[in-house]
Amino acid sequence: MQTLGFLLSPWVLAVLAGLLIWNFAVLSAVQLTVRLIGAYAFWPTIRAAAVLTVAVIVIAAIHLFLADQITSPEVLARMRTRGPGYAQTYVFQQRLILFPLAITLTAVAGFAIIRRTLRFKRTLSAVVAAIGIGLLAAPWLVFLHLPT
Repeated sequence: MQTLGFLLSPWVLAVLAGLLIWNFAVLSAVQLTVRLIGAYAFWPTIRAAAVLTVAVIVIAAIHLFLADQITSPEVLARMRTRGPGYAQTYVFQQRLILFPLAITLTAVAGFAIIRRTLRFKRTLSAVVAAIGIGLLAAPWLVFLHLPT
């Protein structure tokens, strides 16, 4: 759970603000792509970005918890003796196994947000938007930030 340590750091507000801005950009891009400019709504998009930010943090915690469960401490210790690159590669592989689950959970959260907060009426549009949200707003930070 070392990667979620940023929530306890003095940079927490900057990280959360950056995540909120990124999620706002993702939701704006999805809206402008799927619904076109005429249906874009600024304030509902900000509310949806806040909800998505919370969802992504929860999904990141779940992803890291599950990755910790499948990571063998013995193998990790052996890899550390070989060098930090080996240990990081091992951790990366364990996180990679579970990352499609994180993308799927983000897409499901995105679908709920699109339907509830942004009021997408067409199911196909909501599904396409959810796929985009799942790929763009997934917790990439925890996937790519490896322990040293």
